[in-house]
Amino acid sequence: MSEFDSRDAEQLQQVEDWQQEELDRRRARFQANPDSGLSWQEVQSRVRRGHQGASG
Repeated sequence: MSEFDSRDAEQLQQVEDWQQEELDRRRARFQANPDSGLSWQEVQSRVRRGHQGASG
């Protein structure tokens, strides 16, 4: 049996009520305005620019 057995996977899949409510809220907000978010490339670019400014 592996270090990560099916029982561990089941425990990881459990979500607290407050977490599910937050996920539902975010999903609804996205579905109401799908163009409001950033692409992964935009997120990476912003992070990189932020780190460049912080280091020098």
